[in-house]
Amino acid sequence: MSLGYHDRPELTAERFVPDPVDPSAGTLYRSGDLVREVAPGRLEYLGRVDRQVKIRGFRIEPGEIEGAALGVPGVRQAAVVADGTGHETRLVCFLVLDGAPDGPAPDGDARRGAERVRSALADRLPAHMVPAVVVVLERFPLTPNGKLDHAELTARAAEALPTAARPAPATAAPVTGTPAEKANLTAVVAEVWAAVLGVPAVGPDDDFFALGGDSFRAVRAVRELEERTGLQVPMHLVFEASEVTEYADAVAALTR
Repeated sequence: MSLGYHDRPELTAERFVPDPVDPSAGTLYRSGDLVREVAPGRLEYLGRVDRQVKIRGFRIEPGEIEGAALGVPGVRQAAVVADGTGHETRLVCFLVLDGAPDGPAPDGDARRGAERVRSALADRLPAHMVPAVVVVLERFPLTPNGKLDHAELTARAAEALPTAARPAPATAAPVTGTPAEKANLTAVVAEVWAAVLGVPAVGPDDDFFALGGDSFRAVRAVRELEERTGLQVPMHLVFEASEVTEYADAVAALTR
């Protein structure tokens, strides 16, 4: 039983509504699921009436991520869409930044702006809500009636998501010996992740979840890494350090 959202009266009013059949019966929660009654007591699920998506077992409302992005200084507009289905679903955040010139922003400026916002979101949101990639646009696409064209953004999301990462260093080799001899742990992590995620190569700054990782693949990656290194690696580590280098550093810290 719930009385509403903590310190969010506007969200409580939106989600907790009077029973439309019998208002005296109390308050109902607007789940966002669309159903129809096919027989007394039997409902058929038809889909969603809102934009809620499911990522790695978590239900996510893109509007919450958009709100967090708009809270980052310099962000004028933000829109989050999901690409893929099931365990392959990934989030892409599109931005328009303040002070954008009439023409396209230089690639370096756009890239730095995207990295700054994604870093801020990683600090403010749980890992499963952090977009796999952030893309800066000159302006958002609009429908003929002037509304945000989510279909166009969704099409662009598929193009923005990484499918193959940067090559790992040529010196990558299996780790052998004692923990003190594991000088190439980053390369080994990259090799393991590439194999588990099914991509040609993984670079030192690539993110496990941005490349399609989920909790199931995390288990496989940990088991493979433990076999390669002889270490016992906590399962939660990848959720706290999801980039190759920071994850390798976290694993190395276990041996100190």
